[in-house]
Amino acid sequence: MPRRQRWSPEGLIGATLGGYLIATFALIFWGEGLLLPTYGSVFPPPVPKEHFEALMFLIPGAIVSLLGFLQVVFRRERWPRVTRLSVWANFLAIVGFCFILGLAGTRDLLVTNLLAACLIVVCFPLGVVLGVVNVLGNCFRKAGA
Repeated sequence: MPRRQRWSPEGLIGATLGGYLIATFALIFWGEGLLLPTYGSVFPPPVPKEHFEALMFLIPGAIVSLLGFLQVVFRRERWPRVTRLSVWANFLAIVGFCFILGLAGTRDLLVTNLLAACLIVVCFPLGVVLGVVNVLGNCFRKAGA
């Protein structure tokens, strides 16, 4: 019986982009107050309409999603494991960020937030570097063939 993957790379790319959209939505409507422990369980006031800096958070989301898409296009030719690792690393990075957003303000979970921050610091650059290397390697291979 062939081994079946649970999560396809296409699904992980969609989940990653969705995570960036959810984080941007939360930052726009509740602002960086989500990240401040002083609010506790009370919702902070919304960000004024002239402060939509949270939309800048969509730039890395678009870059990561585009890299994932390009890897999926080229994945059948070369390095399918690198593609899978890159897409998973990007997905875990945004899950860690959403985890920190969701648990911000709880001082009891400081170790958990620290572990999630370490996950972000390791996974985001790893996913981006692997994605760029994978896409460039496939482009050079196609150009040389």
